[in-house]
Amino acid sequence: MLVLLICGVLLLTVQRKYAVLPLLALVCFISGRQCLAIAGVNFYFLRVLVLFFGAARVLMKGELRQFQFCALDRWILAYGAVYWLTGAVNWGFSLAEIKMRSGFLVEIVGLYFLLRVLIRTPEDASTTIRSMALLSIPLFLFFIIENRTGRNLFAIFGGVPEITMIREGRLRCQGAFGHPILAGTVWASFFPLVVCEVVRRGWSRLSSLLSMISIVGIVILSASSTPVLGVVVGGVLLSMYSLRKFTRGVIALLGVLIVVLHFSMTSPVWSLIGRINVTAGNSGYHRYLLVDGFINHWGEWWLLGSTVGASHWGHFTHDTANQYVAVGLQGGIVALFIFFAIIVSSLLSTERICRSDPWLGWCIGVSIVVHCVCFLGISIWGQMHFAWAFPLALAGSLQHAVATTQRRQEQVVAVRTAPVEAIS
Repeated sequence: MLVLLICGVLLLTVQRKYAVLPLLALVCFISGRQCLAIAGVNFYFLRVLVLFFGAARVLMKGELRQFQFCALDRWILAYGAVYWLTGAVNWGFSLAEIKMRSGFLVEIVGLYFLLRVLIRTPEDASTTIRSMALLSIPLFLFFIIENRTGRNLFAIFGGVPEITMIREGRLRCQGAFGHPILAGTVWASFFPLVVCEVVRRGWSRLSSLLSMISIVGIVILSASSTPVLGVVVGGVLLSMYSLRKFTRGVIALLGVLIVVLHFSMTSPVWSLIGRINVTAGNSGYHRYLLVDGFINHWGEWWLLGSTVGASHWGHFTHDTANQYVAVGLQGGIVALFIFFAIIVSSLLSTERICRSDPWLGWCIGVSIVVHCVCFLGISIWGQMHFAWAFPLALAGSLQHAVATTQRRQEQVVAVRTAPVEAIS
């Protein structure tokens, strides 16, 4: 409770460029299950910060005045509306379902728009990402302690198990996160953004090197295939920065390749998911069964989502560890279409950023793609809400800010060079 109050007061009082830091600290060091139970409603700490302290800050400081709507904002609002309505209709406007979906709405829509309002300029984004990089260092130390002792120190505060999970003889560290795969995936998605900031600042600083080691270390100590794959994909895409002009052509070729593979293989193309084997004991085959059941049982969920779940699709398919499957089950084909529209719209926004700041736009886009890859093995829950909303908010805000900054710089240069040209 004390931590929540401290973070809340900081969110209300600090300068705007530092306002995301209390949210980030809460995500990294406080379990996502910490909550206040009031009148049968669970107010998780992140929701409290967004719904009360965040909203109060925005209203008190008048920070909505310069807010500009974009296409991505409209898709986010549409997704939130469909998500809430399908749940209410499917379950007969059950009070329990309405409360649950309303809570998730705060994280899906409210958190995104709070980040959109607080992050307006590349400098705001840079401050937040630098803080993210520095916070990874002490967090990595906690992960090392957990790996060496088999005990999670964050269990003192509740919400996470004290004994570290073991799979195939390897400890799966999770820190304050709800699951090892959740911890690894969150930091795998932060990896491209931190690389962006490190390259801008240079590798000379010790903090830059330590932060990179810490992030990769957190992913490795989570001992999960999904985040490891995410970091690998992120690293490969970052190395392809010089080829960014061919992005659309590469995407088209990948689409053609997937179609060709589907009709040339004896099994469906999505069976390749089951062959991904990055860490020992991974559940790639379960992911394949989940996608296969999702496609073969489309009649159960396409209209408004499913009320029977996925447990009858195959072994362990009750665990919907796939964001695309989870969206379809929760909101039907319309929600799934809107979710894909959010991804496309965000990537188009990063393309606009690339016109003015190519490296920044590329790194934000890579972070979003890392999420898209990881969504094959995890659904959004807990701290993932922040990790997903953050690059989306960057894409939505900076597409206008970067272009405006460039125009101002060009105007300044034009004014300074005008007398020289006149004399010559």
